[in-house]
Amino acid sequence: MKKEVFPVIYHQSEGMRLSYIASVVDEKGFFYMYHCNSRKSHQKSYLYFNMGFRVVTTNKEILLFLSEAFNLSRLPYQMKKIHWSKTVWSWQINGESLDSFLTKIFPYLILQKEICSLMIEARKTFEGTTRGSPVPDHIYRKRLKLAASIQDLRKNVYTGTKHKTILEKSLDKERFQSNLTKKKDN
Repeated sequence: MKKEVFPVIYHQSEGMRLSYIASVVDEKGFFYMYHCNSRKSHQKSYLYFNMGFRVVTTNKEILLFLSEAFNLSRLPYQMKKIHWSKTVWSWQINGESLDSFLTKIFPYLILQKEICSLMIEARKTFEGTTRGSPVPDHIYRKRLKLAASIQDLRKNVYTGTKHKTILEKSLDKERFQSNLTKKKDN
């Protein structure tokens, strides 16, 4: 990628670059963790969890910047184009690359900080396990619980509930203060 696209960001400290990336993650990013059944069997040992992070945007340069910032060879790919829309690009990571991404980006997130902390906790349950091997019951239950929590938090972030809650709290506080001053005046 040409560094002329984001010249200001490239010449900043790592903290500044990560804070810019966090703003992209908060605005356009999508953390996911869900439970899947393999096609082989529906036994517990064949159940698995799919988790990762994805950004979808019409600006391919942002995605190239993300890929380069984390030294990943994974490049954005073009999604199916609808004839009246702009070209849409997607970039996603999972596995060990996700571990590094989550820990670096976590301190800079605002809206998705809680989801990111749950994702970090969930990734820790994969340490010491190998793909396709049976998972102990306590780890399986913990992953199910974390996946449900991530989905609930995601609903709040993406539907604006979190923003409304923060706004409502500040408005309630202002109303409470104004009611107090009115009562004192009377």
